[in-house]
Amino acid sequence: MARLVTVLVALGLLVLAPAVQAGPSGFSDAQRVGDGTVSQPAAAVLRDGTAVVAWVQRPGGSRLVVARRDGPSGPWRVRRLDRGSAWVRDVQVALDQQVRGLSVVWAESTRREQRIMAATAPRGGALGAPARAAVVGSATQAGPRLAVLRDGSALLVLRDGARRDRRPSLRVLRRRTGQPRFADVARIERDGVRPAVAADARGAAVLGWSSPARPGDQGRRELRVLRLTGGGRARGRSQQLSGQTTGRVRLVSAPSGDVVASYTGPAPDGLALLRRVVARAGAGLALDPVTSLGAGPAAWRPPAALAVGRAGRAAAAWTLPAQGTTPFQVVHALREPSGTWQRFARPAAPTPMAGDPAVHVWDDAVVAWATARAEPGPATYDVLVARPGGAGEVLGTSVGPDGRGLVVASAGPRALLAWPAAGGGMDVAERG
Repeated sequence: MARLVTVLVALGLLVLAPAVQAGPSGFSDAQRVGDGTVSQPAAAVLRDGTAVVAWVQRPGGSRLVVARRDGPSGPWRVRRLDRGSAWVRDVQVALDQQVRGLSVVWAESTRREQRIMAATAPRGGALGAPARAAVVGSATQAGPRLAVLRDGSALLVLRDGARRDRRPSLRVLRRRTGQPRFADVARIERDGVRPAVAADARGAAVLGWSSPARPGDQGRRELRVLRLTGGGRARGRSQQLSGQTTGRVRLVSAPSGDVVASYTGPAPDGLALLRRVVARAGAGLALDPVTSLGAGPAAWRPPAALAVGRAGRAAAAWTLPAQGTTPFQVVHALREPSGTWQRFARPAAPTPMAGDPAVHVWDDAVVAWATARAEPGPATYDVLVARPGGAGEVLGTSVGPDGRGLVVASAGPRALLAWPAAGGGMDVAERG
């Protein structure tokens, strides 16, 4: 047995978990998982420490890499899925609390068809063979998104582009608890792009989307939300979240059972907005008044990161480009249980910010971001973490053409932060 473990470690199929050490802002030291190039990473974690990190390797076709760990101290088991000449994008991962099952979903393009693929695994079991979940009009515009419901089932939402026999529409697929495959359950007969979905505490979910861009609308779109039953079917009518947005809606499940939406509103200065979406016991939704975070004239996107913690705490983070003598900044806002929002703006460096920041909140909050190093040679980025109002501390080093790929997954007080590592693979650090 000892020899088998040694061989698996040498082949990169098994990564042993090191002893956890205290790092910046309560994070552990970073641990290397997998190898090779990293594109479009995704991550998920449960309160018991079960975790998954997945990403795409390029060039030379596409290879999907899935690394899974059972429990907080178990080894990382790495599975590589060669997809040949298929072009893989939009990787999504989810873990269910009931049976600790794993779902991996992605979009891929081949010469013959555009499709959504899925693979699942039970707790402690091997990842099954990929299966086709749906054929779509365009894999590049499908934008698949996953949500795991209270009973352990999963909903998959996506955009099905125009085909000869039908107009564009939103589709909802469902995977039953403990079952390996997704099946179609509903088609929302209206076009919507950039879908989002989040579970509520009632065993149902909220679906959000934006209208397609049209000539003359100057990039502004309508955002709508719709309640879905646990079976994935529409319940009630959709409601308008915003009539003139310039970005996409993001939905986050709150510990209270509500769903929080973030988006960019119609104000001239491009304010980032938050709104609570309440799924009532009856049909339909209730929308709270809009909360403005005052993101400033350069914040044309919604908060790039949004998290909701215990007792009404919430945190959002975004970046602002350099303006005049003002360097690149990472900005984040923290909501206390009293309902008061505090905003913190931290100059990062004269070098560019890289991609979107990440944020986690429970009893306290932490924000993470990457900033380019001002040095010659291949592009490298420092990954920094900080508590509200505190100075940023370096947690690790990231690589890539633009430093993108910083992802965070959270479950209650536990947070997992992962980024493309210098030398290949992903570096993973945790707190909570």
